[in-house]
Amino acid sequence: MTNCYKILGVKDFASSDEVKTAYRKLSKKFHPDVNDGDKFFEERFKEIQNAYEILCDYRRKEIHDSKLRTSSASSSDFNFKEESKTNSKEEPKKDESASGNRQDTYSNKKTESSNTKPSPSQASTNPKSKTFTLQPVGIFIIVIVVIGIIIGLSKNKKETYTNQQSEYSIPQSNTSDYYSNQTVQAPTYQNPETHSYNNDNKYNEEDLNQTYTTGNDYFTTGSTKNEVLKVQGEPTSISKYEGMNEEVWTYDFSRITFKSGRVSEYNDISKILRVQMKSSSSISSNANYFTIGSSKDEVLQVQGEPTSISKYEGMNEEVWTYDFSRITFKSGRVSEYNDISKILRVQMKSSSSISSNANYFTIGSSKDEVLQVQGEPTSISKYEGMNEEVWTYDFSRITFKSGRVSEYNDISKILKVRL
Repeated sequence: MTNCYKILGVKDFASSDEVKTAYRKLSKKFHPDVNDGDKFFEERFKEIQNAYEILCDYRRKEIHDSKLRTSSASSSDFNFKEESKTNSKEEPKKDESASGNRQDTYSNKKTESSNTKPSPSQASTNPKSKTFTLQPVGIFIIVIVVIGIIIGLSKNKKETYTNQQSEYSIPQSNTSDYYSNQTVQAPTYQNPETHSYNNDNKYNEEDLNQTYTTGNDYFTTGSTKNEVLKVQGEPTSISKYEGMNEEVWTYDFSRITFKSGRVSEYNDISKILRVQMKSSSSISSNANYFTIGSSKDEVLQVQGEPTSISKYEGMNEEVWTYDFSRITFKSGRVSEYNDISKILRVQMKSSSSISSNANYFTIGSSKDEVLQVQGEPTSISKYEGMNEEVWTYDFSRITFKSGRVSEYNDISKILKVRL
């Protein structure tokens, strides 16, 4: 299997911070823009980008880690089989040697007693000759049978575990060869613990009796299964995760996630979902950009419909993506963004004015001073546990500690900094 941790150069099951750090370093090194568009670096960058996207999505990461553990267990099982085969080959050699010694002993005894000249009937009924001839052969057969039983049981156990795992595979985006091969063919679904439906009895009465209010032309976050069904039609496959109270419908490579029976997330990779976000309020008609602190409605009216929405309830975060660019909301407001695709209409606001002749920043400069000298950053990331905020300009970055420049790294040679 494809090990995304190895692609990023980190240990298996590394933390999200380690994955992010490794991704940043590798993306700076292999980005096509800094390698004259070289095809090798372009392919490597795509591979790195894909691995990072898998490990950033907690559901895809969970499946990837499960497959990785299964692969490791299979490798250990294979080593056990090889060791068993080696031992089974060495065992008969010892028996043959022992058998040879017994035969020599028997031959000597026969020579010593040759003067007695036993009768033919006495020689044929000698119990010692039969015992020394059959014993090593019997031991050898028993050893082979026992090893065969052990290997057979191990193989059956492994196949059973593999089959159980395959029942819960999730279809993923066509950007990952590994996950695109795991699609569960549906829409037939059967689960005795909840409700069941298939092509003859597709959805239960509770879903069908719900009121449909979206106008038959789109669905949105919060829509019911029945509303999505009427707008989008039959899904390609259905997967259920009772522990998280989630259900995932896929259409080609696009997917819709339901939480407690309502749309909570979606990812329109195949560009076929009829989804439209609803604005809960109105903003100034002349607004043509958003900024840090903007609401979802403000981003929606400026930026339009996102390609996908992912929620991380444990961190109280929601991530909207536009192509490869992403916007992170914390408690409903923009807290971070990363404009990889150069399509976000974002503009930072200066909270104060500085001298108009300032043409550089330095260690200790404020965010406003950096903003007026350096302009809009490509991305902003926050690390609340360390009270840090990182602004990037292409591949160069500036780190703020408590709102002031504490360090910087001018990889792209574009920062207007002076010590």
